[in-house]
Amino acid sequence: MRFRARTARFLFAGLLLVGAGAVVGAPTAAAGSNESVVTERGSVAWYHDGDKVVVCDAKADGLSIEANYRLAGGTTPGRVLHVAGAGNCDSKIWDKTEGQNIQIRMCYRDGFVITKCSNWQAAEA
Repeated sequence: MRFRARTARFLFAGLLLVGAGAVVGAPTAAAGSNESVVTERGSVAWYHDGDKVVVCDAKADGLSIEANYRLAGGTTPGRVLHVAGAGNCDSKIWDKTEGQNIQIRMCYRDGFVITKCSNWQAAEA
């Protein structure tokens, strides 16, 4: 009888340790970050939940809005998403690995000519 009780206690203690290890050893989810550039003329935003870039034109001024987005450390404008016409928006899924650093910026365009761009803003997928 003592053998059974001791074995049961030993097995129970072992299960507790295994369960605690499963909880303690569980990896944490990477938390990304959102980022946006907003002016009276429009906006560009990165949403880490869904890996989405959104660009909106907010003003009927003859200019359109361009979103540039790239991996952090890049030296080119990267990918481009463009929208024209007050009240219009467009979006694009850019599937990135969790924790990857990216950059976004907003540019004003007059036809095919970029007239002004914001500084690059950092975010995380």
